[in-house]
Amino acid sequence: MRKKLLIAFFTIIIIPNSILGILCTGYFSKILTDKVVLGSQKNNEQIAKNIELYLTSLARLSEYPNLDFELNRMLDKTYSNDDSGQVEKMDDMVKARSSLYRGILYLNNNIDSVVLYPENSNYIYWKGLEDTINFNYKLKNESWYKGILEADGKEVIIGIHKDYLLTRNGKNVVSVGRNLVNTSTKKSRGVVIINTRVDKLVTLFKDIKITPNSNILLVDENQNIITSNHNNDIGKKVNQLPQLANTNLNKLFNETKINKESYYINVGNSQYSKWKVVSIIPKSELLIEVSNVKFIIITSLIILILISIIVSAIISTGITRPILKLKNVMKTVEKGDLKVQAEVSKGEVGELAVTFNKMISETRNLINKIHIEEDKKKNAELAALQAQISPHFLYNTLNTIRWMANIQGSKGISNSLTSLIEMLTFAAKVKSDYITIGDEIGQLNHYLNILKLRYFDKFKIKFIMDEDIFEYTTLKFVLQPIVENAILHGFDDLEQNAWITIKIIKKSDKIFYDITDNGKGIEQSRIEEIFTPDFSLSNKKFNKIGIYNVNERIKLTFGYEFGITIQSEISKFTNIHIEIPAIKVEENREGNAEI
Repeated sequence: MRKKLLIAFFTIIIIPNSILGILCTGYFSKILTDKVVLGSQKNNEQIAKNIELYLTSLARLSEYPNLDFELNRMLDKTYSNDDSGQVEKMDDMVKARSSLYRGILYLNNNIDSVVLYPENSNYIYWKGLEDTINFNYKLKNESWYKGILEADGKEVIIGIHKDYLLTRNGKNVVSVGRNLVNTSTKKSRGVVIINTRVDKLVTLFKDIKITPNSNILLVDENQNIITSNHNNDIGKKVNQLPQLANTNLNKLFNETKINKESYYINVGNSQYSKWKVVSIIPKSELLIEVSNVKFIIITSLIILILISIIVSAIISTGITRPILKLKNVMKTVEKGDLKVQAEVSKGEVGELAVTFNKMISETRNLINKIHIEEDKKKNAELAALQAQISPHFLYNTLNTIRWMANIQGSKGISNSLTSLIEMLTFAAKVKSDYITIGDEIGQLNHYLNILKLRYFDKFKIKFIMDEDIFEYTTLKFVLQPIVENAILHGFDDLEQNAWITIKIIKKSDKIFYDITDNGKGIEQSRIEEIFTPDFSLSNKKFNKIGIYNVNERIKLTFGYEFGITIQSEISKFTNIHIEIPAIKVEENREGNAEI
């Protein structure tokens, strides 16, 4: 019992808690993972929006030359080649640099330089943080410069490239360019280019840090890396990074593994610039909170299970200890010692101990009474044995009378005695309650021989039976009491010839008996009385075994769906219908039927 209680406690405690722990861990892990991944995606989207806002502001500033009167005048002016023309050009250059500073460079601290290429001359107007210029650099030969001219006055976002014009050693910049088209003539006045160093772009998302070792990349439309937490990645193609070598950046979320380290790759897109914000996050760092939650849940679950096991062991021991004591007392009683007493404790086990002690006491008293009664029975049996008539003596006496009847020519008496001897022999020999239907019919025929002698052939018997019906089992003395009652009750005071039909057939898995007579019939109220326990004992015209007892024996033996039913009409007929299961039997050595 202690083991069963412990197993029950463990099953009730460990399995539900384990399932709950697994479900909680999985549920919270999924929620935290989704939130962390969604948070990193939101960060990328925010960075992309910041970049869009910044580039949009540069695009608006690139419209400034079209709006400034002095710059418009300079862009439309043609300078002479004499000294006065050169002086005028130098004077305009100073004014242009001042205007570019006031109108563009001064308004945004992240702008590195502004370059204005007039269409009417080969001179360049510029203003930058470094006051140097490389006149040998042919900016107009760059492919992206041609793209600005072809944009028909719209702003053009230029990804990462080297600025060899206004920076020493060619610093990495991104730019916004615009072709300054005269709205009247539809001709180009020149091109303005606003440059921003890539290291200045990092300030737009410098406060966004997902995990200590995560990397945020800004990738231009040509898949070049503009910014990165690792400076040596700037200017490379994204597929040169191991984490992104086989990653599809058109998907917003990817997961990859490099050297057994898993990474989440989140992508944010800028529709305006066609640039992408790519965050490379180590999965282990991103899900550190998820790991902490798992650890807390598992640790708490283990502690709770250990506490539950200890408490369960204490409870089960407290329950089973008094039961074990009671069990030991019972084993002592089992060995024959009825003088012991169980220890009485509190609770239900204590009540069992009290009851057990009472039972032992009553058992001792009953044993004493039994000893006394056994002595009396032995004396009574001895007297009964002395008074008993030997069955062998009875058979010999009946045989002697039968031979005397034969000698005197009383054939009827001889036949009746033969039938009686057969019945007595069968009754003494067959010990089982079960016999074959063939044996039951045989005994019924012997009984009918005796009744025919008694009633002077007053009735006729007709048998209707299936050929193979004799091999099935039935109870002893089923037909005899019913036929006897039909003759005693049905044919009493009946003058005309009487008949009884006995029909036995098998249908499906049942045997059906129908015993029908043309006697005086039975009233309905009488039929109901027949099935009461005291009827067959109180009515002298019915066999003591009686219909009631036959019905009860059938029901108790085969089940309550079987038994006897009676139909009768006064002065016409009585039909007794019997149903029993169809069960084949084998004959044992003594001739008794076995199911």
